[in-house]
Amino acid sequence: MNRPGFRPDVPFKQLPELPPAAELETSAVLKACIVARAALAELHAVSELIPNPTILINTIPILEAHSSSEIENIVTTADELFRLAANEAGPADSATKEALRYRTALWRGFELRSSRPVSTNLAIEVCTTLRAIETGVRKIPGTTLRNLATGEAVYTPPHGEEQLRKLLANWESFLHQREDLDPLVRMAVGHYQFEAIHPFEDGNGRTGRILNLLFLVEQGLLQTPVLYMSRAIIRTKSEYYRLLLEVSTQQRWEPWVLYMLHVVAQTSRWTTAKIRAIRRLLNTVAEQVQRKAPKIYSRELVELICEQPYCRIENVVQAGIAKRQTASVYLATLADIEILRPIPGGREKLFLHTALMELLGSDGEGPTSGNAPTANANRSPIDVPPQIRKSSKSVNRSSVIDEQLRFAIANKLLIQVLYSGSTRVMEPHDYGLLKGSQKLLAYQLRRSGGGSRKALTGWRLLDVAKIDSCEVLEEAFLGSRGASHQHHLAWDFLNARVSA
Repeated sequence: MNRPGFRPDVPFKQLPELPPAAELETSAVLKACIVARAALAELHAVSELIPNPTILINTIPILEAHSSSEIENIVTTADELFRLAANEAGPADSATKEALRYRTALWRGFELRSSRPVSTNLAIEVCTTLRAIETGVRKIPGTTLRNLATGEAVYTPPHGEEQLRKLLANWESFLHQREDLDPLVRMAVGHYQFEAIHPFEDGNGRTGRILNLLFLVEQGLLQTPVLYMSRAIIRTKSEYYRLLLEVSTQQRWEPWVLYMLHVVAQTSRWTTAKIRAIRRLLNTVAEQVQRKAPKIYSRELVELICEQPYCRIENVVQAGIAKRQTASVYLATLADIEILRPIPGGREKLFLHTALMELLGSDGEGPTSGNAPTANANRSPIDVPPQIRKSSKSVNRSSVIDEQLRFAIANKLLIQVLYSGSTRVMEPHDYGLLKGSQKLLAYQLRRSGGGSRKALTGWRLLDVAKIDSCEVLEEAFLGSRGASHQHHLAWDFLNARVSA
């Protein structure tokens, strides 16, 4: 039921100040905080293992920029972003330039964090950098958020500079003075409030997501803002906007906070795995250069070509590794031993580190070439690791089943589960949080045992906590059964969804 008096086409003057009247740190939220904090701590530790922090600064934030911009329908490609990042004076379309400004704004905010905590002034600085025009708090009414497909009003934020600044001052106070609340809870609540205030004419979503990262750094939960949160949000975009709106219309705080905590946990694990993969690639490239081109080897050169996928002669010169002619020889040699690939065109040749680009472009930990399963049920069997293959009644059973479901969905492998007294062979399709508990949407192929008279085949929604045992089979299935399985459930958060 909508909040009394709420109308999507009327400015939300009744937006309450923080903290909300609702209980924020419920039992479910506190449990989710523990999981998210553990994942963040691991990411923090792994980040420190990269010898050259520039490697992370020039890679993960570009991916974040790409996805955060896509959420706002600013469409470009990661390749175009990395190419422009290597040569910002080079040609690019307006969408790519706008998306790259996300990274610039993120690092501008990071540089200012010591003198300006997360605040209205910092938000203005970030949004100004994002938009490349002087930006201030909205003074003119008339801002309404609409459904792009129908044009129907979805939400109209409050207006009037005095009212907006009052709400922003309260937002700042909540973030920094409510230390009795976990910082992750404050981040989630503060993100809703910032988006509901909608203080700028444009750029609010991207500014708010940058402020999330800066707040986690400010609170000591991240060393640098390399958490790729927009990856999870773009995959659950409808849930993100639905849950935001439900706070406004129904004061449903717990689902929103849980959603954000799951975003942090999931993307922390993904980013940790990606950073480990970058570190492995760095060591592999170092070994290859030492073995195949020892005369040009230096750790500085190896780290430079792992900082971002595209490299120019000028990058080598600016790093102080070699003068221009020698730098040209270095990159040509790396191309000869097939670590780099020369890209023709433009006034200055670019060299592409293909393995790094594939690693960054893949959804898993490593490059897609030769590793990504195809949507073909007759493909060669996948080697299922022993620790993934079959769950047992151990103290970590829920954790093992979580890994099994993620692995099976990612690789489009059938699972065999013991559930409600029946042994079932199923295609796992969607796995996520629904109404506060973990659920699996799967297509049942066959069943044995149990007293149910229900049809042997068809869609089933399983309570993951009630799965007695799970085995990942080596038999593959084609993948998604189409849109029919994707839109009839309003997930709070999706951990994994099978691809087409």
